[in-house]
Amino acid sequence: MVSAYRQIITNQLYTRAKQSGYDITVEFQHGSLKFDYQDEWLYKIPPEKRGTAAGKAGNQAFAKLSSLFTDEQTKKDAQEIDDTLDKVSGVVSNIIVAGKATNVVIKQQTEQIKHLETVTDSATEKMRGLGERMDKQG
Repeated sequence: MVSAYRQIITNQLYTRAKQSGYDITVEFQHGSLKFDYQDEWLYKIPPEKRGTAAGKAGNQAFAKLSSLFTDEQTKKDAQEIDDTLDKVSGVVSNIIVAGKATNVVIKQQTEQIKHLETVTDSATEKMRGLGERMDKQG
């Protein structure tokens, strides 16, 4: 999600600069995988299809924000943003996993409650029948 967002931002920066008459080049950091930031329709391409021209697919095709700048201070600031977004993404992933696990536990507890309700109703009926028999005898 975050990587797709970064691709769209890069694409929009490039496209809008081009429309304003500026020719910018995006420089990818050594080791980062490239994507076609010049495609005007990048935001319409599904994230898993972006970067496939380089023989890559999935999240590996996405570049870090910091790889788009040459100025060291800007790169450092962008790296900090990258790190923060990665941490946020990790926290969100953990929340999703915890939510799914909680959902499983809630379903199990709901089934246990239904079973207890059935057993309790049965015991209540038996007690009522026993009470009626005792009233008839007494």
